[in-house]
Amino acid sequence: GKLYSGNSDYMRPTEIQRLCDLGHEIGAHSVTHPNLKWSFLWKGKEIRQSRVDLNRLGVEVDSFAYPYAKQHWLLRKMLRREGYENGRAAGDKAFQEGDDKYAITGFSIRRNTTISDIIRWLEQTRHALFVLIFHQISEADLDYGCTPGFLDQICKYLSDSGRHILPLTKAVRVFSI
Repeated sequence: GKLYSGNSDYMRPTEIQRLCDLGHEIGAHSVTHPNLKWSFLWKGKEIRQSRVDLNRLGVEVDSFAYPYAKQHWLLRKMLRREGYENGRAAGDKAFQEGDDKYAITGFSIRRNTTISDIIRWLEQTRHALFVLIFHQISEADLDYGCTPGFLDQICKYLSDSGRHILPLTKAVRVFSI
C-alpha cells in the first residue's frame, strides 16, 4: 500500500514522522479504505498491511480506525489477533467504562461543529473518555473536515478547561486502569 501517492492531499512520510515526534499517535486505517464490514475477502491484508506500511516509516502503531467507522465482532477479533490495542469506530457518544476497547466511540468533528457543541459534549461526558474524531484538517469546505483555525480553537478550549489531552491509546490505557 501507499502512504503518499504524489497527491498533495496526502501526508508525506516526513510529515507523519514529524507528528510522531511531536507526541501524536498515528493509527492504521487500512490500505485501500474499503468498507471492512462487508469486504470479507481482504480484511486481514487491509488490517495487517496498513500497520506494516506505517512500521516501515518507524511509526509504532497500536490503534486502528475502521474505514467509514464500520466494524463488527469479527473485525474486533481480527484486531486483537493482529496485536492492536484498540479500534476506533464513531457514534457521536463517549467511550464508557466497560465498553469494548476495539469499538471505541467518539464525536466526529464536522464542517458545522461549533465550540458550543464541544462544550455540550464535554458536559455530557464528565465521567467518560471524551474522544474527538478529526477526519481531515483542511481549509477546504468538507463535511467531515475541520479548518486548522478551528482545530486550534478546540485545542485551546480543551487545554483551558483543565481536561487531560492524550493520544487515544494512552487515554484508553489510563481510562481502563
